[in-house]
Amino acid sequence: MFYLIIYVKINNLSHTGITISNFIINNKFLVSKLNTVEIEKELPLKYFASKESESRDLKNYGHAVPMSFTALRHDDYDFINVGNRIEAKSSIEGAIIIPGNQSLYVAVDEGINKLTIVTPDKKFDTYIKIDKTVIPSNS
Repeated sequence: MFYLIIYVKINNLSHTGITISNFIINNKFLVSKLNTVEIEKELPLKYFASKESESRDLKNYGHAVPMSFTALRHDDYDFINVGNRIEAKSSIEGAIIIPGNQSLYVAVDEGINKLTIVTPDKKFDTYIKIDKTVIPSNS
């Protein structure tokens, strides 16, 4: 199981409230109510980052934390889910957790990715930077 965890702030600038119907990653991976995760207590992140990921993180950030040492806890963040409503002229901020398999990993590019937020009336595109954990080919 792979997890894409994105921290975003979504502003609703319209005069009416909107509801998030879906998210789409790079026009390739649909995130619906069926494939989202709601954390009750904690989501352990058990994958050990590869040497390539560790080297990249050390170079970019000056430190690297092995994924095996982290967990996402319900109280750590506000979470954004499919079905959340954003009232007029307001915003929500939090983490989106997207579980998936190899198709999610392949759909996400290293660097800039398009995140489409779908509502019943419109689609909103934004571009986000994602640093992928490098997974060795023998995994």
